[in-house]
Amino acid sequence: MQSGFVDVHCHILPGLDDGSSSMKMTKELLRLESEEGVRLIVFTPHLRDPWMHKITAENTENAFRAVKEMAAEEFPELSLYLGSEFMYSGLVLEEHKDWIRPMNQTRFVLVEFMPTDEWTRIRTGVLDLLQAGFDPILAHFERYACLVEDPERVYELTEMGVYIQSNTGAALHPENRKVKKFLKTMFRDGQVHLMATDCHDPAQRAPHVRDAYQLIAKKFGEDYADDIFCNNALTLLKGEYL
Repeated sequence: MQSGFVDVHCHILPGLDDGSSSMKMTKELLRLESEEGVRLIVFTPHLRDPWMHKITAENTENAFRAVKEMAAEEFPELSLYLGSEFMYSGLVLEEHKDWIRPMNQTRFVLVEFMPTDEWTRIRTGVLDLLQAGFDPILAHFERYACLVEDPERVYELTEMGVYIQSNTGAALHPENRKVKKFLKTMFRDGQVHLMATDCHDPAQRAPHVRDAYQLIAKKFGEDYADDIFCNNALTLLKGEYL
């Protein structure tokens, strides 16, 4: 991986959600990302119904500017971009579409659902995003029981134009045997387009990129690992399709 890894899903901006609680923690997380070989990061603070996380465009942009200023001095090797992780809500999509922040001002939106959501809700949600002019990236797809139970649904999503993101932690430590088997099939069939850390803090949810890359490169080939840890993200960040 000559150009370094890309992390398109993380909660490193301080004081916005259940991720970093301070600039000190943010600095530590950026240090860990850099040590893991990450060279480009897309910050994706949670974007949920307002009563869950008090994230406004103003305080998000202020936090982003402050972190960029700090990182320019401390971590000049890192390139930083802004996005969001949108918890699907039909109401938000209908009435507050402008709240949704695609990554790097493209059409690509990281979207999540509740782990227990039924297949019909996930399918409806991504269709709503597509019809609204967004291109969905499904966050941590291995968390959704309805997909693990029926992997054919993942193929349907990718045929619809959805990109699939998996967490590095899940590749290294799958929740159970069923998830491990599911991920093996998805990697084998090239259904995962992006790997990301979803890191929240340096202790329990730190970024673990290098080990995950080596695992996937060994089992599924270096070319595929290069694509899902770097090349595909770079393409999407330019606003281009894979």
